[in-house]
Amino acid sequence: RCRRVRSDGQRIAHRSAHPSWEDLAVAIRGVAPIGEVVRDLFWPRRCCGCGLRGVWLCDECRASLPIWTAPWCRRCGVPTSLPCHCGELDRAISAARALGPHEGWLQRGVQLLKYRDELARAEQFGGPLSAAIADLPAPDLIVPVPLHRRRELERGYNQARLIAESMSQVAGVEVASPNAVVRFVDTPHQTGLPAAQRRRNLDGAFTVADPGVIRGKRILIVDDVMTSGATLATLARMLRGAGAENVTAATISRTINISS
Repeated sequence: RCRRVRSDGQRIAHRSAHPSWEDLAVAIRGVAPIGEVVRDLFWPRRCCGCGLRGVWLCDECRASLPIWTAPWCRRCGVPTSLPCHCGELDRAISAARALGPHEGWLQRGVQLLKYRDELARAEQFGGPLSAAIADLPAPDLIVPVPLHRRRELERGYNQARLIAESMSQVAGVEVASPNAVVRFVDTPHQTGLPAAQRRRNLDGAFTVADPGVIRGKRILIVDDVMTSGATLATLARMLRGAGAENVTAATISRTINISS
């Protein structure tokens, strides 16, 4: 264990970034399943809003940005207290759901999962997101938005697949194989680009390698964030073209233009 010193000179115990054997012994003596023990040792719980130890989300941060609940638009999923955003959804997408706007603790949680290797965040969001799609037609298959092979090798994982697998455990819906739908064009980073440029970059980026898995199925696309909707739209059109009966989408968060 290491220690840091306050401005008044007093020492404060500070947990090491790496679990000690003492931590392991204490955890194993508890009643938590071994999977939770390992997860909490290597990814200690801390609030994604303020960093408070011991919880994934503290009550104060939760209250500062409550997740969306009904009544909401049956298609775009935005609460009726906000402007409808159906105009941002491509016709290939029947309906979309998100936990809330891409801000506050939701935005920070996505960043921690996506860029800081906090893989256990996927489990934090999987349950609530499964509840958010409960009013949609039950999907037959979950398709996480694929990453290009080079991008996934660099990151070490696909955050959309981790979210999808967490939802699968809750909802009991199969997740498509990584080889069923692939991203064979390594598009540049889309952050900050206008919607038209995003759409151009994504033209022809995806392919359905195994149409038989998609044909006649109700498909749920899963991703971390919906910004312009270009990625979801491109993939949804591809899935429809492969014979999907219905396509819906679910993301942790989405950008919201209050003036729209």
